Amino acid sequence: MTFRAIAAGLLAGAIYTSGLALAAKVTVRLGDPTEGVKYAADQLESVAPGPVTAEVGAPDLPEAVKKAGPEAFAILPVGTGYRVLAGAPQGLMYGLLELRDRLQFEEPPTATVTSAPALRLRGDTFDFPFYLGVDLYAGRWRGAASIERSPDSWWLDKGHWAWRLKRCAEYRINALLICHPHPFPALIDLPEYPEAAYFDAQHLQRLQGHFRWILDQAEQYGVKIYLLTWNIWVSPGFAQAHSLPMEGSDGDLVRAYTRACYQRLFETYPKLAGVMTMAGEAPPGCVDFVKDAIVGGLNRLPNPPELIYWTWCSYPEDAREVLAAYRGKGTVAHYLQYEQLFRPQADPRIRRTSEALGGVPVVTIGGLGTATAWLYWSDPYYIRDIMTDLPRQKGDGCFFQGLDSFDFRVPKWLGWQG
Repeated sequence: MTFRAIAAGLLAGAIYTSGLALAAKVTVRLGDPTEGVKYAADQLESVAPGPVTAEVGAPDLPEAVKKAGPEAFAILPVGTGYRVLAGAPQGLMYGLLELRDRLQFEEPPTATVTSAPALRLRGDTFDFPFYLGVDLYAGRWRGAASIERSPDSWWLDKGHWAWRLKRCAEYRINALLICHPHPFPALIDLPEYPEAAYFDAQHLQRLQGHFRWILDQAEQYGVKIYLLTWNIWVSPGFAQAHSLPMEGSDGDLVRAYTRACYQRLFETYPKLAGVMTMAGEAPPGCVDFVKDAIVGGLNRLPNPPELIYWTWCSYPEDAREVLAAYRGKGTVAHYLQYEQLFRPQADPRIRRTSEALGGVPVVTIGGLGTATAWLYWSDPYYIRDIMTDLPRQKGDGCFFQGLDSFDFRVPKWLGWQG
């Protein structure tokens, strides 16, 4: 799959009738087209030289596309037009956008094209815009204190999410990783721990309804949402009620509270794809807490979500211990490139981590949050070389960090293009 990124037309929209021709030249044979498919069809219509038929599950869908998964597609030239075929709506969306890109770049397909992504997860990363009393990293989330109770913050702006999800489609992003040490007070209610509440009931209900809406909309564009949490944290109210610090307070009560948090989170939001966490950096070495409290809470669920264990400040043997205790799908995360300043390759420790764990694929994290920040933006070819190398290092995906930050210093389109 090519990853040409085109910024024009991200806010374009149209009114569609399910199951009918979605535009003058593009006919989608899909009973209930997703918003992503509608958007892609609308984008293609402006450049299509002839009729385009798009179909999911066609009898002549190439076998290679069937085997490659829901994001794969085929483009077949037919007379003056094309057929776009896929096994799932997400692949159809990508196929329509791919055809649009090739036509715009005056590279029309002259033979059948089949495509599937090299990486399972291609993600963007950003901070959960809530303070929630957390002062980790010199108050990194403190700036959100002024909007977390507002009924009209960007988080609650549906227009913002329409733009963000269309941008995900344009850049073939299929995952969002939202970061906060302890996001639970903004997402769940715990009647068994009323002291943990942070918002009044009315605002919490508003936030819960909106997050369900975000998950529904993300599904329309084939985007999975994950949360990145730290390990031993409690809410300000819980800490005050039990005379505990918010960070690092291990004990039976905190473990029981944490189990309840993770269990209730996925009971409340079954469309949430998973969670990433770690056994460091502060407090270090809390593997037993992660196994007992975080894994323990997730193991209570009938269908546990994906657990991504980040090896930051820990070792492969810690990852092995945590994942062995988990009933659901377990994945490992590692930095894409951290201390390597000038070598355009993925960190070789990604492969070493995978091999140490018996060949487990590794999801990576990288971008402006790392030491190589400015190289990502000054040279698109540099980041392309890194991403090309990632599958060779057993990389299964990448979450980019910082792409919504630092725009006042360096234009981020360079990194997106790379």
